[in-house]
Amino acid sequence: MLKILVIDDEKELVELYRDILSSKNRKIVTSSSGDGGIKLLQQEHFDLVLSDKKMGKVSGLEVLDFVESNSPTTVFFLITGDSSKEINFKNEKSKLIRKPFSFQELNKIIVKLEH
Repeated sequence: MLKILVIDDEKELVELYRDILSSKNRKIVTSSSGDGGIKLLQQEHFDLVLSDKKMGKVSGLEVLDFVESNSPTTVFFLITGDSSKEINFKNEKSKLIRKPFSFQELNKIIVKLEH
């Protein structure tokens, strides 16, 4: 079972991710803040983290730093609406996903991780 943590400060988006990405082979856990996401990451291992880049107190980049330092096998998808530069992820399966994106395409990428 693929354990996915979704972090976004827009609660409606978090619910949308949960609804679209849910399947019998996935456990979806959500957080509406970067610091809440880090707390969850301290408690359990996730195979994949999907995080918005711009959030309140703790940004997606700070969550990425935590994941890369503490859980290097976790794949990280950083979601952004800005035109920021490419990011050098430590895990080669990690990706920068630019908004707008297709949930269908996102789901295809995640299916590849399951195999």
